[in-house]
Amino acid sequence: MTLTREQSVAILTVSWFFGFFVLLVTKAWVTGIFLLLALTALTQGLTGGHNRAALQAAFWLAALGLWAALRFNVAVLFAALGLGLLIHSVSPGSPSKKPYFDDSLE
Repeated sequence: MTLTREQSVAILTVSWFFGFFVLLVTKAWVTGIFLLLALTALTQGLTGGHNRAALQAAFWLAALGLWAALRFNVAVLFAALGLGLLIHSVSPGSPSKKPYFDDSLE
């Protein structure tokens, strides 16, 4: 979904205000910041057309938030790292084309 820049900024602004409200109510600052950043990365990427990079950023930020929520358990960290590497290894390569190379002599 491609939105205009103004619509994307409005969505992000609302998500930040809602996120800060949830942070103030729950007082889970470390976890909340990571999850708020994951939501921001996901929203920005999906509205801007950068799906793969947005999903990767959102996954890693959400994984760090989950790790913080579970009191920095090392097993959760290694499970998230393994899952992230597995997802990265089976996902298709970079969708961008090779850059144009001008081989003509000037």
